[in-house]
Amino acid sequence: MNLIFPTDGRLEVFFQADNGHLGHTWQTEFNGPWADPWEDLGAPIQGRPAVFLNRDGCLQVFAVGADGLVGFTKQAGPARGPWTDWFSMGGAGLPTTDQGVSLSDVHVFGNEDGHLEVFVLAQDDGFGPRLCHTWQDSLAPGSNSPWNNWQVLPDDMLFIEGSAVFQ
Repeated sequence: MNLIFPTDGRLEVFFQADNGHLGHTWQTEFNGPWADPWEDLGAPIQGRPAVFLNRDGCLQVFAVGADGLVGFTKQAGPARGPWTDWFSMGGAGLPTTDQGVSLSDVHVFGNEDGHLEVFVLAQDDGFGPRLCHTWQDSLAPGSNSPWNNWQVLPDDMLFIEGSAVFQ
C-alpha cells in the first residue's frame, strides 16, 4: 500500500487488491469520507506500488506488472482525472539468466528538473540482488515520456536489503 497527499490536501491510497489488480481509493474531500467502492485501475500487479506526484499535478503509479516488468499508469489530468492505460517499461538492460529474474517493489524519485528515476532490485538463484535503475530521457508531454534502458549499478556497490535512496 502507498499513501500520497495530492495538492488539494486529500489522501489517496494505492494497493494490490485481492484480485491482484492495482487498486485506488481516495478521500472525497479534505478530511472527508473515502470513495466507496475503491477503483480498480485494471492492471494486474505484483507487490507494492509506488506513487509520485508530478509537477503538473498528476499522479503517476509504478509497479511490477503481470509480465514481471515495471510499468505505470498516470492521471490524464490533475485532480482525479481519468487514468491512462498501463504502459510497460520493458526489460532492456535488466540482468537475465536461464531461471528468469524477479523484480522487487518499485521506488520512484523526482530530480530537481522534474525527471523521474525508477529503482528496483533484480534477483534470481544465479546471482545476488542487483540494484537496477532507469530514468526519463525527456520531459515530453504525456504518460509515455521516453525512458532510458535499465542499467545495473556496479556489482561492487554495497547493497543492504531495506536500504533507501534519498534525494
